[in-house]
Amino acid sequence: MSGVRRALAFAVAERYAGMAISFLSVVAVSRLLTPTEVGISALGLALVGIPNAFREFAACNFLIQGHEVTRADVRTAFTVQFGLTLAICAGLVLLAPFFADFYDQPMLDRFVCVVTAALMIDAIAAPIMSMLRRDLAFGSLAIISLAALSTHTMVVVLLSASGFSFMSFAWAWLASILATLALCLWYRPDLSIFLPTFGRWRRAMVFGGYNGAITLLAKIYESIPQLFLGRIMPLDMLGLYNRTVIVSGIADRFILAGVFNIAFPALAQEFRAGRSLKEPLLNAFSYITAFYWPALAMMALLAYPIVDLILGDQWTAVAPLLQIVAVASLACFPMVLMQPLLMAIDAMRHAFMVSLIGMPTSALVLCAASPFGVRAMIASQLFTVPFQVYVGLTYIRRHVPYSWLEVAIALRSSAILTAWSVLPVLLILATTGFDMDISFGLAVFAGSLSALAWLVGLRLTNHPINAELRRAMAAFRHTVAGRAVLRLLPTGAR
Repeated sequence: MSGVRRALAFAVAERYAGMAISFLSVVAVSRLLTPTEVGISALGLALVGIPNAFREFAACNFLIQGHEVTRADVRTAFTVQFGLTLAICAGLVLLAPFFADFYDQPMLDRFVCVVTAALMIDAIAAPIMSMLRRDLAFGSLAIISLAALSTHTMVVVLLSASGFSFMSFAWAWLASILATLALCLWYRPDLSIFLPTFGRWRRAMVFGGYNGAITLLAKIYESIPQLFLGRIMPLDMLGLYNRTVIVSGIADRFILAGVFNIAFPALAQEFRAGRSLKEPLLNAFSYITAFYWPALAMMALLAYPIVDLILGDQWTAVAPLLQIVAVASLACFPMVLMQPLLMAIDAMRHAFMVSLIGMPTSALVLCAASPFGVRAMIASQLFTVPFQVYVGLTYIRRHVPYSWLEVAIALRSSAILTAWSVLPVLLILATTGFDMDISFGLAVFAGSLSALAWLVGLRLTNHPINAELRRAMAAFRHTVAGRAVLRLLPTGAR
């Protein structure tokens, strides 16, 4: 478990830095581009997203899951994925003019072609990234991720300010992928893995079959709102939907996004060692919700000042949409663990069944809501998110036996902690007659009180994450940075 804790430390550091960079990007771009321009970029990425998902049928993730990996496996992973990517990208280039005509956006074909070039480069970096994850080299992965994100942010902001409009996103994606490839080759300069071979293609395709189907279903479900809104509504509505998803995803990126990258190899390691996954799974639920639930509750209560801070006053209509998403997302916490757990224990068929049952049903609900507008589509998540989680946990119980009561017990401390954390905010809102469009200064005051209440709540509830935080602080004290910080503190505070 020490390796997992080190990986988690790297992931947390990466998330903090990545959140800061992403925050600056969203703040700047939302003030430089209009909702319509943002909507066109979201439409272009959705059009590329579904064909791109087919690459997962030849994904390199089987390199992480396997008990043993040979050079032939890595070369096969590269060959199969690069060949499939080449075919997909050729199709996208041919279809690009049709996309532009169908959505009546003349520059959309150029957007698709630039993003297609980025996909080809990404196929070269993919096997190296998978091997770094297998080796739990999360320090290197953090550097690669932050470098790519920084590159994307600098390029998209500079180009947006220079009048490149929605094309800024396409060029920024290409630049970030180039940065990723450069660092991958720096950490693993072995070019022999790029020699083509199909020697182990069966192993790659057996894993990739289910993995590709799962990813394809997820991407279709994710892209449907953009494709529907882009066709039946003004593109500024698509821009509002896109910004809602981005702002609501802050909690996911801050808390959940790094979990998959750690959970998959870590759970696979536990499974290979023959250990039970029940305790790690329930502990993970408890740890995640200790941060995730209070963050979502705060997002729902302070949606108006959050939107004004991040996006600016031209995006005020996002705030009520954000509140709905925050409430629906309270049920999301198991999702980030469901697929990596089933992948780690080689239960790919059941992972596919989870997606096959949950996502098409959710897509039908989403499509049924689309004629009623953006708010109805967002509100459909109040049903679809809990439904998908229930299906996933039902299948997981076949491999990791646990009772629903045990889940409730694992979540009890987090529920109390969340209620305790939001109490100061509710008291402040009560003084305004529960007018949630409060000033930024009052929101900062409320958020500060909530953070203090959360720290107190950790002790009062004796939450399991409290012991982990103490262990992390003890380890930090012995680092160079930790000793430097301690020297700056008064003696009584050390």
